[in-house]
Amino acid sequence: EVKVVTGEEEDAGTNGRVHLEVEGFAGNGVDQARSVVELDGVESSDFQAGRTSVFDAQVLDVATPTRLRAVVQGPASDPSWRPDYIQLLNKNTQEVTCFPCDQ
Repeated sequence: EVKVVTGEEEDAGTNGRVHLEVEGFAGNGVDQARSVVELDGVESSDFQAGRTSVFDAQVLDVATPTRLRAVVQGPASDPSWRPDYIQLLNKNTQEVTCFPCDQ
């Protein structure tokens, strides 16, 4: 599960498509792994200022995330998108990894 909390500042949101590039360790705890997760904002209010959006998305191949990059794409993308943080929940282990977003 992926939770995205967008900042409350005016114009902090975006209507663009968002995908995450997640890096970390594979299930064996040794090998590096990478996964790309598309967050398909079904609701028009996803990624808008002050909004918390939750997606039932799977981060494949990465058991222990260590790095995350959020990318906004598309004609409606806005470079001023200001997420506060992005949180990953491993539903199998209930382990939560939170990535504060440097703004």
